Amino acid sequence: MPIHTIYLTMRHLLTFYLLLITTLSYSQIQLVDQSDNNPVAFAHCFIDEGKIGITSDINGVISLTELKKNIKSDDELITIQHIGYENLQITLNELVNKKTVSLIPRTYLLDEAVVKPQKDGYLVIKAYFRNYQTEDGIFKYFSDGFVEYYIHDKKKSKTKYNILEFRNFRNQTLIDKNKGKYVNVSYNPPYLFELKKSIIDVLQKEKYTFVKNTNGQDIFKSNKKVGYIKHDKANGISAISVDRIGSQNEQIKRFFGYEFSTKELSINDNYILTEVDSFNTKDLVSKKTYFRGSLKNLKKNIALDIDGLYEIYVIEQGWLSKEEVEKMNLSTSRYIPESHSYKTNYWENLDKYNIPSISDNVNQELGKTLIMY
Repeated sequence: MPIHTIYLTMRHLLTFYLLLITTLSYSQIQLVDQSDNNPVAFAHCFIDEGKIGITSDINGVISLTELKKNIKSDDELITIQHIGYENLQITLNELVNKKTVSLIPRTYLLDEAVVKPQKDGYLVIKAYFRNYQTEDGIFKYFSDGFVEYYIHDKKKSKTKYNILEFRNFRNQTLIDKNKGKYVNVSYNPPYLFELKKSIIDVLQKEKYTFVKNTNGQDIFKSNKKVGYIKHDKANGISAISVDRIGSQNEQIKRFFGYEFSTKELSINDNYILTEVDSFNTKDLVSKKTYFRGSLKNLKKNIALDIDGLYEIYVIEQGWLSKEEVEKMNLSTSRYIPESHSYKTNYWENLDKYNIPSISDNVNQELGKTLIMY
């Protein structure tokens, strides 16, 4: 082989190697807290048509390779959203030039002194809720609004609800398309969080283990780190993040001819700062659950992928006596009516409560892909 041919071959190999290294170095990026550079777990990247393109893992890492598979162009605007941080809008072109992306922590307006417990009374929590759901990557449901929780101090007492204002949207075309193919696995009508127990109570009951670190605790299941508790003294918040599927690849359940697979179940809870790691509902600031899985009709051998994101942000807290609450016309159902009821465009003023706004990627689909009940 001539010398110049060998030279060209080696040069091409070197070029290919450098391109490979460059591609690999940009294949993932880490989301970090701007104040302390700690990883931000379970942040969501909203992309075009309201889809959740990807979620950061327990180490705050997102795969740009996977994200690119879900977007139409590298210039498409992506909204990175997390209940504990301000929204960030960015494009893939901007992301590939970074190793880390800093998110700005949200400030909180709650005052712990507001809540003064009453014996045999009800904790009253006023909150903003927001629910999303997609099927096969197509936006299916969205609901949001304000609700009051009335939580009795006795464990066996049912929580009562008063929905103040709300909106419900659905993708009727998608609903009609899948009618008769699957059981109704969506929360239709959407539902409200149950706030009586903290996630820590659940994890302790299920034998998760907790190991102290410099600013909180690491959470383990089957000797694998699946979450953490972080005490943020600067912002007066204790944050809990945990991956409920972290110790296994997925959870599979089969019944009535269907197979339900849970591939991801991540939870983020924020509480008013407590360094004793004892979390009480009266101190709740915000809560989020993200579900990703699939539903398979075993008889017809067809399946669909499901994503669900459920958020709540506490606005006010207080207490009422048992006698006061019993005089009120309240519901014990957590389900939201298939309708809408509001007096103001409350969704335009979420910054008043320092709640992250609805991402533009989602907002543009309301009234378009999704129509209101």
